[in-house]
Amino acid sequence: MRSLYHKYGIHCVENSPIPEFNQIDNLTDKLLEAAKVLDTMRQQLDKQKIFIHCTAGMTRSPSLVILYLCLYCQVEFWKSPVDVYQLVKKHHPVSYPNMKSIVRIIGRNRTL
Repeated sequence: MRSLYHKYGIHCVENSPIPEFNQIDNLTDKLLEAAKVLDTMRQQLDKQKIFIHCTAGMTRSPSLVILYLCLYCQVEFWKSPVDVYQLVKKHHPVSYPNMKSIVRIIGRNRTL
């Protein structure tokens, strides 16, 4: 798989496994951990593109993107996680993120 990544110019690969159909508590821990890894990568890669994926691309990866944007990318016109969800849904229509977990994490981690 790494050779395929390199073929398409993806040189930094991080793996933050989040099993499907996780219990809510475990899912929130794993999503928060993955968001921290993503933030570290963004700082190190300085404006390079980052490809985020899960098996189906419907729940876990959109959940991570929404969580990351809410916690680390404070944008004035995003008043709530729902605004960020709508942005992600606009660009990735098959997204069905776990908003319950996202809201729970944001409530516990407002100061990041």
